[in-house]
Amino acid sequence: MRAVVLDAPGPPEALRIRDVPIPTPADGWVLIEVKAFGLNRSELHTRLGLADGVT
Repeated sequence: MRAVVLDAPGPPEALRIRDVPIPTPADGWVLIEVKAFGLNRSELHTRLGLADGVT
C-alpha cells in the first residue's frame, strides 16, 4: 500500500510517499482503507518536532 512517511521531524518537504506492506490486524482488530486524510495544527507541531513527549 502507499503511505505518507516521515522518518524524522521536519518541514513538509520531509514527507515521502512510499510503498509499505499492508499490516495484518490483530485478533479483534479491523483494517480500514483510507481514501484521504488531512493534517491539523497538532499534527503539524508533531511533524516539526515541537510537541514534547509525542512520538
